[in-house]
Amino acid sequence: MRFTYHPPHSRGSNYSRAALGSVSSHFTPGGLPVIDTFFPNLLRLGQGDEPRHRNRTFVADGTAWVEHETIVRHPAEQWFECCLDYQHADPGGHRNYRLSGRDAPGAGRRYCDPRGGSDHVRTLDTEGLRRHFLVDRIFVPDELALTYSQIDRIIVGGALPASRPVGFSPALAKSFAVSSFLERRELGAINVGGPGTVSVDGTVHEVGHREAIYVGMGARDVSFASRDPASPARFYLNSAPAHRACPTRRVTLAEASPQTIGSAATANRRTIYKFIVPGVVESCQLTMGMTVLEPGSVWNTFPCHTHERRMEVYFYFGLPENSVVFHLMGTPEETRHIVVQNEQAVISPSWSIHSGVGSQAYAFIWGMVGENQVFDDMDHLLPGQLR
Repeated sequence: MRFTYHPPHSRGSNYSRAALGSVSSHFTPGGLPVIDTFFPNLLRLGQGDEPRHRNRTFVADGTAWVEHETIVRHPAEQWFECCLDYQHADPGGHRNYRLSGRDAPGAGRRYCDPRGGSDHVRTLDTEGLRRHFLVDRIFVPDELALTYSQIDRIIVGGALPASRPVGFSPALAKSFAVSSFLERRELGAINVGGPGTVSVDGTVHEVGHREAIYVGMGARDVSFASRDPASPARFYLNSAPAHRACPTRRVTLAEASPQTIGSAATANRRTIYKFIVPGVVESCQLTMGMTVLEPGSVWNTFPCHTHERRMEVYFYFGLPENSVVFHLMGTPEETRHIVVQNEQAVISPSWSIHSGVGSQAYAFIWGMVGENQVFDDMDHLLPGQLR
């Protein structure tokens, strides 16, 4: 199993980890103990800019450490900066570490206010945007590949059971401090490969090509398998925190409330399939669906829109060879783009515009979490409003 952690507004740390949580202890590849302290957007540091200091001790891998934390508020730029120092609690300890720089988890990182995230993005170059928002590898044969984002705590990933079933391991659940992965989460999966099955607590559900399944909170044993190894299933996954259990249900294309909109004249003739939405499947906050563009159409939505109340993840697939999608994001007054290849995903924050254009027709899966589940709760922008 592969698990990658993407911090808020800063997916750039070049390491993977298996330990997660609001405060979680682990070691980087270099052996440095790290305590991740994630500061919420509503962190109160008072009215002034004076640094706040805090010390605490902890034990990591049998060694006692002292953590010295300094938090500085930068109100003009709307971000917080945290610097962490670590040293052996034992006076005779010889190692003393100071975390700083881009690759230092939890240190020198900017924690943005709700509206401050867009300000930080203005400072990013192309590589920075890709580090922050692009999930470049969704499918790994015979593995469950997952990416965790602090943006609404969504998990994005894929299951590709090529030669054997794959599922959520006890080790993954342990990293969340729960007994099973879905103890406090819900899951949506859409199959973009060959026929497959999803086993949920002993019940096997057939999930064919471009069909979906919703798995509610509380399911303990979930695994994915292919019917034909020569044409393996490819389950694209979204998971969000949940507060109650909803029934597990499979959804076919015919049941997904298909709606064809747009026109060839505006290059956006497309059919929207709403798999996990109110009226089709009951869920806590996760909504998922699929949009398929007709030949000659390349815009997934235009004019573009925003929805401050929900974040969204776009997973692009079905692109012909040597085709790409230019995914648009940023604020209306300062738009940015990320070049996306086939079977890659983009994490799009709530403050960002939502739109994209491909070099040829394609399909994409959208997944949203946030304040509501109203699909058409969006604010459209006129082309003349964009910069």
